[in-house]
Amino acid sequence: MKTISFLMFLLIAWTTAGARVVLPPVLASHMVLQQQSSVKLWGEASPNQAVTIKPSWSSTATKVRTSKSGFWEATIQTPTAGGPYQISISDGEELVLDQILIGEVWFCSGQSNMEMPLMGFDGSPVEGSQREISQADPSLPVKVFLADVKEGRWTKYESKKLEKQCEGTWCPLTPETLAQTSAVAYFFAKHLYASLRVPVGVIVASHGGSWIETWMDRPTLAAFPEIDTSALDNDDPISDPYRTPSILYNAKLYPFFRTAVKGMIWYQGESNSEQPEKYSRLLPAFIRMVRQQWQPEMPFYYVEVAPYHYDWDGLLTGARLREHQFKGKEGLPHCGMVSTLDLGDFYNVHPSRKEPIGFRLAQWALGDCYGIKGLTYASPSFRSMEVKEGKALIKVNDAPLGLYPMWVKLEGFEVAGADRKFYPAEAVIQGNNAYQIEVHSPQVAQPVAVRYAYQNCPKATVFNTAGLPLIPFRTDNW
Repeated sequence: MKTISFLMFLLIAWTTAGARVVLPPVLASHMVLQQQSSVKLWGEASPNQAVTIKPSWSSTATKVRTSKSGFWEATIQTPTAGGPYQISISDGEELVLDQILIGEVWFCSGQSNMEMPLMGFDGSPVEGSQREISQADPSLPVKVFLADVKEGRWTKYESKKLEKQCEGTWCPLTPETLAQTSAVAYFFAKHLYASLRVPVGVIVASHGGSWIETWMDRPTLAAFPEIDTSALDNDDPISDPYRTPSILYNAKLYPFFRTAVKGMIWYQGESNSEQPEKYSRLLPAFIRMVRQQWQPEMPFYYVEVAPYHYDWDGLLTGARLREHQFKGKEGLPHCGMVSTLDLGDFYNVHPSRKEPIGFRLAQWALGDCYGIKGLTYASPSFRSMEVKEGKALIKVNDAPLGLYPMWVKLEGFEVAGADRKFYPAEAVIQGNNAYQIEVHSPQVAQPVAVRYAYQNCPKATVFNTAGLPLIPFRTDNW
């Protein structure tokens, strides 16, 4: 296991151990609370005991009483962004949380590409990591809660039963802690702060190699009878922590549902590449599940799997997975997908360019969630096709100033006729219409279907003027 020097924070955590009030790790000094919200605080104390909660930003104290088991829960109102503040919690013996910031809180989850720290993985670098680490600024009002950290060590958690809490630590952006922080979550938070100028907190709970089923609760999975959840019914050790349904939901998602968050970012899908069609049903079910727990239309933004060879089955696994990822958001408000078509690595499933991914996620949040005008945050996507004079004319969404590059032949297009056989096509953005792509092939007299970047490891060749790549598409269903 990798040892991390969170000694200052661990010392703070352990100094509260003598108090009778016990809090979950996510409620601690140095945390960020969601601004202008009804925020829950909870913990344990002696049974049938009065507990008084007094935040320093308010003249009003909140009083609750513990249950027979000693559990208590209180709701307090947070002000507009600011801080640092204190919260006093007392059952006769006072516990004080300090250096609390009020701002924007986001939950960040997924598999290894979300987990990937700024320092990178073995043999897998993160572009620009050393610059970011060396310039880390602990005074920046950006905090990260790293789940799976206990007593300064990384510890993986999974469970067959619902857990009350998930271990972790709130960290400032020191060089040492930043090196261990999710690169995507950090860049997302950094760009949010740069635009909003309010404190930002990100809660990172991810698990490399995990299937989406592991993050879903059993009632939700009941709609998928092909998914076997029987392993949850016994006390046997978990033999496959990457595929066993619900075990990460129980250990690393459920414990945070009391935490007030603004939204969620999600980077997962590679492990579900074996059954891409199922993903278009699993993903929306997952989104609805987390929204049911947090808020009905909670912003949810996720990342398209990047180009990678995926060559073990010869069935266009990567292309099909991207297709079904994009379908997963249909009909869901405040839900968007970040394209990585221009950021992939043929030989590495962990793209090194994490900063553009975090930036694009932040742009989605800024434009869609926070309502900042003037941003183009969605990638262009296929809208319609018509055929004229032997040429297919493709129109797209989300290109308010058109597409580029113009006047050049575009790679990655294929066209098929009635025989359903695809041929490489010539494609160009029409000179008199920057919003339309003209596609044709001398081998296809009358186009019936067009595909773009429908490969495992395609090259992005078409962008909107915000520099966002055209989402891969096909007009056929063959």
